[in-house]
Amino acid sequence: MAIDLLQEYTSPSNNFTHMFSHDLESLIYVLVWICVLYQAPNEIRSDRTIEQTCLKQWALAKTTNDIQALCDQKLGQLASRSVLSDFTPYFDPLKLTVTRLYKLIQSSHDSGAILSHAVVTEVLMDAFRTVTEVTCGATNAKRTWKHVEREPAPMQSNYYSEGRNVRHKAM
Repeated sequence: MAIDLLQEYTSPSNNFTHMFSHDLESLIYVLVWICVLYQAPNEIRSDRTIEQTCLKQWALAKTTNDIQALCDQKLGQLASRSVLSDFTPYFDPLKLTVTRLYKLIQSSHDSGAILSHAVVTEVLMDAFRTVTEVTCGATNAKRTWKHVEREPAPMQSNYYSEGRNVRHKAM
């Protein structure tokens, strides 16, 4: 969850507005969650439990004090990038991407600027273009990045495919 949303939960205000940038920040945290807790597609890591990772506080926060401590932890992780040390080897190629995304979040918190779709999309598409086929040993992994890249945009959607599998909203 976005840091501003966690802070709002611990100290509610009457003029708080949930913005799309909070959802973008939350999406980045979901990516981190996946990179830390999965060792391959559809395979939860087997070498450590969540309590043994940097995500322990993310998963176990229950009280207002826990949530405030989680805010402080996430702010610290933005600066230190400490979450990267808990990535499973399968997701090591995404460390640079997450570093770039964390810098965006940190910059938005430091400057008050709003995290934008365009900037986050640019970073994610750069990562998508650099991902190579990885053999992971996951017996239940049915799709690879190469399969995803070749998939057309859904026909029933309001989106169309242009260029290299980039989906833009139809006007």
